[in-house]
Amino acid sequence: MTSLKRKIIALFWALATGTVLGAEAPAPYPLEQWAMRDVISSVSLSPNGEQLALLKIPTRDGDPHVEIYDTADLSKKPLRMNAGRMELRSISWLNDEKLLFGARDAVRDTVEERERDTYRYRSGLLDLKGEEFESFNQNFGLAQR
Repeated sequence: MTSLKRKIIALFWALATGTVLGAEAPAPYPLEQWAMRDVISSVSLSPNGEQLALLKIPTRDGDPHVEIYDTADLSKKPLRMNAGRMELRSISWLNDEKLLFGARDAVRDTVEERERDTYRYRSGLLDLKGEEFESFNQNFGLAQR
């Protein structure tokens, strides 16, 4: 192999792997960043495409809340809803004006017996037209005693 081919291969290898002589290695991410939850999740477009709903965690220690944006102008202030002491876990559009959400609430710190959960699960309905929500009182846990 000629010297020129070796130099070209070495150059491509350095560019592909990001290793260039004399370049400083980037600082590693702190451990706290690896342990963070997703800041934005459950992004969903309404059936008519006019609204965008998502779950957002505004602070590192915060709980998710729902934000609903107008897709015609994403710079407008979104409609926001949280679940109080409960943690929102999922959202799903039912139609253009109603959003189903699921939440959980820690009811105990430890599992007391087999098949008992430390959380209570609830679902609710957010009506965007009236900007109000309805909570369903049923506990949707898998195992109940």
